[in-house]
Amino acid sequence: MKNINSIVVMLFALLLFSCSTEPAKPSISKEETNKQISELKSKIQDGGFKVNEERIPMQIIGLYTKYADAFPDDSLSQKYLFECAQVNVGLGFSPEAIANLDTIVARYPNAEIAPSALQFKAFILDDRMHRWQKAAEVIDELVEKYPDSDIIENAKAYKETLGKSPEQIIREMEAKNKAK
Repeated sequence: MKNINSIVVMLFALLLFSCSTEPAKPSISKEETNKQISELKSKIQDGGFKVNEERIPMQIIGLYTKYADAFPDDSLSQKYLFECAQVNVGLGFSPEAIANLDTIVARYPNAEIAPSALQFKAFILDDRMHRWQKAAEVIDELVEKYPDSDIIENAKAYKETLGKSPEQIIREMEAKNKAK
């Protein structure tokens, strides 16, 4: 029994000391990933692909998220996450887009893009998911966290339109104009 305990202790010690204490290095290259992203973006912008035949939007989503995860301190990461959210919305992947935007706000709360991420999230919740109460809460969060942002007035005005039909919004605007 002592021999078994000794062997277990030795194996555990060997395993413990054989593990590297250096942090894992990203397995992707910034330069190569940026090049691939640029190539895919130009194909998308030029319309040089057929959505049903090529998986370019899914490829670019993968590259955006890989880059942001591998290089979270790089200034491009927040931009790529925002662009990833835009592609996700375009493909109808609203929850995935919201996850990208939540990552921006969590990782980069003081970044210039953070208020826009919250406003975009509110738009997705409103326009794509019809979750007006949640969209209103996100706008309230935006106003509370970023009161000095230059998008606050637009966000407040947008909040007033949540859950309303275009016709109702037009009627309310006309009534306000008449009251002036």
